[in-house]
Amino acid sequence: LAGQTSFANFGNAGAYAEGLVGMGLLSNYFISENIKIFIQALAGGAGGGNISTGEGLIIKPTLGVNYKINPMIAIRTALGYVTGLGEGLSSTSVSLGLSYRMAFLKSK
Repeated sequence: LAGQTSFANFGNAGAYAEGLVGMGLLSNYFISENIKIFIQALAGGAGGGNISTGEGLIIKPTLGVNYKINPMIAIRTALGYVTGLGEGLSSTSVSLGLSYRMAFLKSK
């Protein structure tokens, strides 16, 4: 399961925001146990910033790679496509960021 939120507050996209949820697949580590590949499909609401999202519902499929720096932190890069249902938004997206791995406490 995946969730994502994004916002913009500059240029002609001021006050644009999106909130997305969806599902994806994540590979096991390979190539020296440092690389994972993922694919995901997210959908949700978006609007504002003078960006036409049609009816406000967008779909965003993404393909990406995580490169492990240490057991807790990875560099994450992804290429995706976002489209609004109806007229308007249709664009590719590129992202680069850090991924922080979290764990849940378990009782013995």
